[in-house]
Amino acid sequence: MRHTEQADWDNIFRALASEERRTVLQTLFDGNGEMALEELATELSDSPPTDGGTDAAVLAHLHHTALPALAKADLIDWDPQERTVSLNALVYRLPIGTVSPQLVPPEAASPKQRADD
Repeated sequence: MRHTEQADWDNIFRALASEERRTVLQTLFDGNGEMALEELATELSDSPPTDGGTDAAVLAHLHHTALPALAKADLIDWDPQERTVSLNALVYRLPIGTVSPQLVPPEAASPKQRADD
């Protein structure tokens, strides 16, 4: 969390209310918690990138809608200048299954769960 010990649950629940934003969090989790913005957009795009680039609509939506909401809820760290996105520690403090049944902190997963990944 930022500089306080209290989470802003209203912003967290607002951010998690969107299946699309939960998918962003799951995609980051699948990418070991951090991705370049273009890589994230490519993973989320329904169509293959054109001319070696990322779907501009997905990238714009991430930049203007999804990422600001997740960052405001303190669920991600997003650096627009560096074009990187990473999960914040708060995501791992959410109740298991809030985002996805698989979104469990690595240290909390049993050896069997890690082997299944």
